Amino acid sequence: MKNKVAKGCLTFLLLYAGTTVFYFLILQFFSNNPYNPYLAPFGAIFGLLFIGSIKSIVVPGLEEKTIKKYQSRPVFEDGQYVAAIGPIQPTGKPLVSPLQKHKCVSYEYDIYKMVSTSHDSSHKKSDFIGFARTPSIVKTQAGQVKLTGYIDLDHFPKQDLKYNDIFQNAAEYISRTNFKNQKSGLREVLSEAGNIFEGRENNLLQELRNMPRSDRRDPDAELERNHSITERCVETGQEVCALGIYSSAAGALVSQSELEDRSQLIPGNAKQALALLKRKKYLLCLAGLSAFLISHGILYYMVRNFVQNPIL
Repeated sequence: MKNKVAKGCLTFLLLYAGTTVFYFLILQFFSNNPYNPYLAPFGAIFGLLFIGSIKSIVVPGLEEKTIKKYQSRPVFEDGQYVAAIGPIQPTGKPLVSPLQKHKCVSYEYDIYKMVSTSHDSSHKKSDFIGFARTPSIVKTQAGQVKLTGYIDLDHFPKQDLKYNDIFQNAAEYISRTNFKNQKSGLREVLSEAGNIFEGRENNLLQELRNMPRSDRRDPDAELERNHSITERCVETGQEVCALGIYSSAAGALVSQSELEDRSQLIPGNAKQALALLKRKKYLLCLAGLSAFLISHGILYYMVRNFVQNPIL
């Protein structure tokens, strides 16, 4: 993994350096602005982001290539990145999601508030947060494929729930659940990225990957009407595309390391999953275009108003 990260960083730095030089030469051509050495790196980063978002639409990503390949030829080879497409089922008794009471193989919930801070800003504070998963299989045309380890559910939508609709279920779950105390929000519970990149294994991340269930709460919090409430479920029998590294010995998708090659689930059959991935790419491209236009509008303003010898 370290080699992949180092190679990726080196490639990006070389591209960034070359793009920065290109921007600097363009800016110098139009003006002798003394700020050009600072404006060039600024423009380069947004230029690369926009080009990357365009490339993601034009060039199919690994997920799309894999889904298309295994949609027509579901033959799984050991050690290969594969797509297991079909309905998902628990190997034993299904879970029941705490808020919507759906039978499922995995769920996540978050009961939180937006807390105001200084400078007219706010941040999310999770008062009750948790997840659960149970061993499961995907029934493909080529047979059953087990899902093991941490499964990424980011492609599954979070359902925004109304307090009145789920109050009874939430109150019942809170009253009978043995929560661990926590003062942090969802970001800290799920990643604690600072510790990861410093190379230290942290307890919360380890729990997320190795434990079938976790429930945490702020010990001072109570369920209130002004809470925002979300829940995400992978329902029993739901069509999914499971992507990951296949192990023929285990007959399962496995995670080869702590930080890479994690399995992920995409809701729907192959056609629906491809449409979802494409839609996300278009949204990413739109965001990239917006950032590009705003940043280059700033560049144009700087060139027009703070130059010594404008040519524009």
